[in-house]
Amino acid sequence: MPNTRDYAIRDCARALMKLFEAPSRDEPVLREGILAATRALVSRPDLTLLGVKRQGNFVSNSKFIYYDGQLEITLNQMPNGIRFPPHDHGTCEALIMYSGRLAHTVYERVDDGRLPEHADLAVVEDRVLERGDITVMVPPIEIHSFMGLTEDTFLLTVVDGKLKSDRHFYDIETRSYSVGTPKKWRERAQLATA
Repeated sequence: MPNTRDYAIRDCARALMKLFEAPSRDEPVLREGILAATRALVSRPDLTLLGVKRQGNFVSNSKFIYYDGQLEITLNQMPNGIRFPPHDHGTCEALIMYSGRLAHTVYERVDDGRLPEHADLAVVEDRVLERGDITVMVPPIEIHSFMGLTEDTFLLTVVDGKLKSDRHFYDIETRSYSVGTPKKWRERAQLATA
């Protein structure tokens, strides 16, 4: 008889699909449902050994745990001490901490959006996430930034729906944004630091 751990990924994906098919997009409901669905995965001591290598948007160590074009579950190791800029996704995203510590900030855009390349952001949540913690970004409150605080910062990421290809990357100090892909942002950031 197979070990129930053999089905943890499939069971997690099924539970998440059911949750995301429900009419509620209420953040507390999604938070509790995602935590319940991912509990068996996050408790696995061998989670970092699972998955298939993928090209991460901001990280070099990223793996698909599950992907079907609508639901994406990835495991990502966050580099220590590198702050990623505030950015959006265009869909619901949850981060569940597997190990380490992550400084994480969620923002809400509070301007009316009428001025091109201008944005005013207000902090909705600013905290340090540790093992077992979760944060959920649901449009329209989906802008976030983060920074790994330890070498062993791994997080399970759950995305419902397709990520938009052109995202907004925000600069808090200049109250501005640019539109592009994560790859274009990485290239610009590398040029700026060269």
